[in-house]
Amino acid sequence: MNQGKTYEGQVEQGKRLALARNFLANTQNVYLIETLAFYIGNCGDGGDEHEEVTELNAVLDYIIEDGCDVSGYGLWEIPTAGVYIFFDSANRAEFVVFARKNTAVTAGFISDDEVYTQNIRAAIEGSAQWLDG
Repeated sequence: MNQGKTYEGQVEQGKRLALARNFLANTQNVYLIETLAFYIGNCGDGGDEHEEVTELNAVLDYIIEDGCDVSGYGLWEIPTAGVYIFFDSANRAEFVVFARKNTAVTAGFISDDEVYTQNIRAAIEGSAQWLDG
């Protein structure tokens, strides 16, 4: 069961943008680069009305509030709505943030199924065990 928190406008927009720019610098997929660039260009000034921006706000809020150092991570994949996979290619580490409608935002990893964790650090560790196993 998803045990995370819901987030709506709890984090200062400047912190969200800084984190989005960090992810943009470490993202290689052209589609995801466009997604992050759209987010950065449409935050504030009414851009929060876009569903894509609102969902990414929740993801970024969760990551900021979690406090885990994600400076080497980029957005790796959005395999389905509300599922954001982040990957650090230098350290071969990943975590997932689940931000589906009407559910709490939480971290985890994907093995045979979705596995929810208490925080991003636990998601990275669980993912590493799955990838190495």
